[in-house]
Amino acid sequence: MHPAPLHPSADEAPGSSLNGRAAPGLCCRPLRSLDEAKALVDLVYETHGLSFYRDWMYQPDAILELNLRGAVRSLLAVEGRRVVGHAALVQPFFELQPPGAPPITDPAHAEVGLALVQPRLRGRGTGETLGAAMHKMALEQGVLGVIARCVTHTDRGQRSAGAAGGAAVGLLLGSVPEWAAADPDAGPAGQSLSSMLYYTPLSKDTALRGLSTPPGMGFVADRVAALGLRRGPPAPAIEGPSALVCTWSASRRSASILVSRAGDDLAERLGQSLGWLVRGHIAHVSVYIAADTEGLERLGPALRELGLSAAGWLPGFFAGGRDAVLLQTLAWQRFDPARVMVADAGGAAVKAAVVADWGAGAAEGAVDDGRQGAVVVKLSDERAARASASGWAGVAGWVGRRRA
Repeated sequence: MHPAPLHPSADEAPGSSLNGRAAPGLCCRPLRSLDEAKALVDLVYETHGLSFYRDWMYQPDAILELNLRGAVRSLLAVEGRRVVGHAALVQPFFELQPPGAPPITDPAHAEVGLALVQPRLRGRGTGETLGAAMHKMALEQGVLGVIARCVTHTDRGQRSAGAAGGAAVGLLLGSVPEWAAADPDAGPAGQSLSSMLYYTPLSKDTALRGLSTPPGMGFVADRVAALGLRRGPPAPAIEGPSALVCTWSASRRSASILVSRAGDDLAERLGQSLGWLVRGHIAHVSVYIAADTEGLERLGPALRELGLSAAGWLPGFFAGGRDAVLLQTLAWQRFDPARVMVADAGGAAVKAAVVADWGAGAAEGAVDDGRQGAVVVKLSDERAARASASGWAGVAGWVGRRRA
């Protein structure tokens, strides 16, 4: 299946470009029509078959509707009249927003992703062309900052994000199944890949926002300074239940939990969700917690009991521009930190802190089963009784890394 020919738009001649660094013969333009959406679906099929991780990328009507309402802002690379590349600004977790409800994540902060390049053009500057045009489009549309998830079996994406003014802010260990990386250099079989999170501010943020972090996240202060942002004491905690939503992919064996309000039942609610997910063979869970209210530092022991360790920090992630702190847990997989490549000193500092916190948690919960590096689920032991007795009822399970 090949990308369908496109009719040239009235306001842009074929061969023109939105930026000055275009690969020869390419132009970049926003997706505007159903014909373009159909051509994009053909490109998805050509590059990934039926394995692309977002089903709606095979549905032209859905692609166009998402672009019209701004949840996805697609940029096409066009050669002559054919779509040969794609990238997009995506509102994080927009799928979790019920119709008519206010957004969970901040619309002014976008994730850059859904990158596709026709196989014959890979390595010829198409990705760089899209990246430059995407940066220009984001500035023109008033985006305050962009998030990039860069795989770590290579440092190419990290170098690109750093060159655009971004800084490493987090590391998700073992978060990408090996089969999801359409890259012959992904490394040996049998191990998941990791992704380094970069954040690039696109405007001067002078607001003083509150920030509270759990133990193990001392590196966040350096990341705040590296991005030139201002953070101060968090606001007093609000009594009441937590606001928590969860999404998962069984095929990718990954899940995310978004906590837009951290209440006094947070550890209990997280314990219930984590136990359910991990028993269902989910291999990586990311937890995003709104960081503008106090109390997260006091939850350190309870979060550790749940198998959670530090992952990072995202500025302006939740609605209203509220920061998020990221935690994570790994299960059902072998993971080797040595496979995580970093591109700069900031990334190296994030890796050192995240791996150290993960290792500390693994050591605390380790049980010898003779399998080096194996990760298992612990459904019950004496710690469950302690957790329940201390008020964290409903903790169904957590992850512990066994050591030989």
